[in-house]
Amino acid sequence: MYVAAVFEPTGTMLLLAWLPGVVSLARELLPAGDSRLDRAALIAVLALSLALSTVHLTALLLGDFRLGLVVGLSASGALGYLVAWKRRAGPGAPRGPGEWRILGFALFALVLVLPAIVRFNFHDETLYLGHLSMTSAIENGPYPPRHLTFPDLPLRYHYGFDLLAAMVARLLGLRTDVAIDVSTASLALLTILAAAPAVRRIAAGPVPPHLLLLALFAGGLPFLAPEDGPMCSSAALCEVQSMKWVGTTFLNPPLSSNFFQHPFTLGLPLTLAVLAIALTSEEQRTDRWRGGAGLGLILATLSLSNAVLFIGLVPALAVLYVAPSLRGDHGARTRLLATLVAAAAAPVYGGFFLLGASAGVNTIVTAEGGIAGGLEPTIIWHLASFGLALPLGLMGIRRLIQGRALIGLLVLGCLLVLNLFRYQYSWDIVKFATAAHLYLALASIETLRALGAQPGRTPRIAAWVAWAITLGFGVAYVVPFWGSSRLPHHPALEGSGRYAGLTDDDTAALDWLRAHAGVGQLVYRARPQSLRWAQLGGLPQVWTDIGTEGFVSAERITRRGELLRGLTCEGLVQEDVRWVVIGPEDGATHRQLLQQLTSKGATVLRQSFGAVDIYERVGDQCPAAGAR
Repeated sequence: MYVAAVFEPTGTMLLLAWLPGVVSLARELLPAGDSRLDRAALIAVLALSLALSTVHLTALLLGDFRLGLVVGLSASGALGYLVAWKRRAGPGAPRGPGEWRILGFALFALVLVLPAIVRFNFHDETLYLGHLSMTSAIENGPYPPRHLTFPDLPLRYHYGFDLLAAMVARLLGLRTDVAIDVSTASLALLTILAAAPAVRRIAAGPVPPHLLLLALFAGGLPFLAPEDGPMCSSAALCEVQSMKWVGTTFLNPPLSSNFFQHPFTLGLPLTLAVLAIALTSEEQRTDRWRGGAGLGLILATLSLSNAVLFIGLVPALAVLYVAPSLRGDHGARTRLLATLVAAAAAPVYGGFFLLGASAGVNTIVTAEGGIAGGLEPTIIWHLASFGLALPLGLMGIRRLIQGRALIGLLVLGCLLVLNLFRYQYSWDIVKFATAAHLYLALASIETLRALGAQPGRTPRIAAWVAWAITLGFGVAYVVPFWGSSRLPHHPALEGSGRYAGLTDDDTAALDWLRAHAGVGQLVYRARPQSLRWAQLGGLPQVWTDIGTEGFVSAERITRRGELLRGLTCEGLVQEDVRWVVIGPEDGATHRQLLQQLTSKGATVLRQSFGAVDIYERVGDQCPAAGAR
């Protein structure tokens, strides 16, 4: 059922011919000096950033994603082909040590997470304002995307992954949920491959490839937390999936769980590439402008993809480069300039940093007593959330030569924000814990490398044991998805066709409305069909859920609730509902209301598909009682 009828060839697939040109252009932004596999990984990240940035900026300029996809990819691809035609082919990059083993462990990581990717939808993927809905909304064309419950508001969110998934859906002719899975699987592989050059920059010696798995699977020690979380079906599941409670909050789950938070799905490989380019040694900086341009491009793309990682990296990189820039280091000056340009470009890219958009009501306030509400529970929370990565990472930072200041600043900054502040209406401050966990995991690799390199059998055994413990609960998190379907996550969408699970009448109605609804026009469709209309149709729906809090005021949600308790003409006008779709689920009351409003000229029946009728509200006045 997963594969059936989700592939539909489209003319957009012809744009795939431009991708080699995009890769060629990305290659020009990377200085020489890396081994073949490391260079391939960084070129892949640069090509990804180039494609996302050109399509995004072009779509912003033209106001349409589909036009942006065609024009942006064509322009960057054509420029890349021109550069390749004029460039003389140089010697290929040398093969690095253990390349096949690195690739093997990357494929092993992909195999571990693949059942979870294919069989389940994670975190906020399935909400009315979730990643399925945002991706589908982008596919519809109007750009940038708007809030999908209150479409009068711009979407102030880091939706880089959703843009990527929409591009994959259009280029490969895939249904939205399948495109998200393909993107997630590809980025899992790229995360491990991009970790290799990043770790090589900071390590003081050769890094055994198995240690790279920590960049995706570093976990905590959840058994240190005293209480089970409320969503566990069993104590064992609480432990395995780190769903435990300390003080006033949940543990932060392992990196393997947060990887499925899609801003981190894309943010992790982008961040690893930033570290690799930022920490390029003087000997490798054959062309400082190339490195600076590549760094700025990835950072700007990161601003659209993961605000937390971007907010941490920009000031840390600026501090790192200021002193050598003042001493006359031209390479540092170039990278400092690239960092500042990326920071200035963030409002232009929009997304989370969209100028003029309301930050919503989910404001940041001061935290009392740290992340867990007190000294003792906060200490336990850190040990249980980060596990051995905390002590191993801190020891590793002390050992680092190239990158000690940068990794140290990143960890310090993330931990300070995590313990000094909190969001008023959400748990999102722990995203800084996820960023800190990544940086601690990278520094832990140096500690374990050095321990394993010591002479004698005991240090090597200790290094393997510490690696297994650090990795253990991160791997344990994904194992249940291989078999059990009774997990606190949504299963993959069931059903074939463009709109899995919808009837033929609903499918035809949704197709018609996607073609005729204007930008930001709100749609009423009864539950449960409305959720699939949002997820795979990308049309703004009137319903609210847990993802709505923080974006708008409680008063607006209350007013919307009054409409949802019973349709009225006044409610439709007040909430500016343009389209009302009546199906068998609505019953006689709603159908009679729309027929009455149509007879009085307040609505027009635009189209019918079997038992599904599409009405458009016209004008902003309701007929007086008794009017004919």
